[in-house]
Amino acid sequence: MLIKTAIQLLCSLVFVFGQTLASAETDLLNLATYAEDTRVPYGENMVVIQNEKTAEKSLTPIAGSKGKLDIPINLNGNSFEINFEIYGGRPSAAFALIADEVTFSFSAGYYGSGISLEGNQGSPPVWQKDGKNLIKVLVSNGVAKLYANDAFVQKVTINEKKLNVTYTKLSVTNIGGGYRLYSLKIKGGSDVPAPSGTTTPANGDCMATYTGDGKIHIPCLSVPNAFGGTNVYDIQMQQQPGKMTFDVDMNSIKPR
Repeated sequence: MLIKTAIQLLCSLVFVFGQTLASAETDLLNLATYAEDTRVPYGENMVVIQNEKTAEKSLTPIAGSKGKLDIPINLNGNSFEINFEIYGGRPSAAFALIADEVTFSFSAGYYGSGISLEGNQGSPPVWQKDGKNLIKVLVSNGVAKLYANDAFVQKVTINEKKLNVTYTKLSVTNIGGGYRLYSLKIKGGSDVPAPSGTTTPANGDCMATYTGDGKIHIPCLSVPNAFGGTNVYDIQMQQQPGKMTFDVDMNSIKPR
């Protein structure tokens, strides 16, 4: 009976992830998998630093040099979302999605005065010059919108040449000294890989557990991606009343 239930559970998981993986948010930095002072493989002159008090990690250029990031992606140009966190009182950096000769660009920094979308400058109503700022770029129905700390900044109509394309690279250039990038996450209409093609599980116990209230916690679920590697997720499931079937808690899904 337990073996049968386990098989049913695994089949359910395959179906659920087959339906939802395309819309899952992907962490393009995976800073949790890198030790302090490590140079990331998708970066040039970029190193991982860690806050001594909070243990929070971020990326910054090596002292005396300009940094650069080149991350492979597979992103539907008609509909996507990009979220990244930066420190407010530092120089800006230029972000660009690249599909052959087509480029979609945006930037943020310099206490907010450098925030832009497709070359159009905007002033965010809320900006933390001595703290982290969350920048969101949202593209849908031919319009790109820019948000800073959940406040709307501006919107632009996308050039027709940039519709119906697949972006294959996210490039971040001209990263100045002291620039701190805490996170860079992307969500789109197609699967995107981890920076190296594989997301490495965090250290610790990865055994799944079942509790008396009908919950299953699966710390490490390996799911194939479109680039021949695997992405690893932490998920939770809830048993349906009176049944030996389980529903995935969609809010619990997060990359490891």
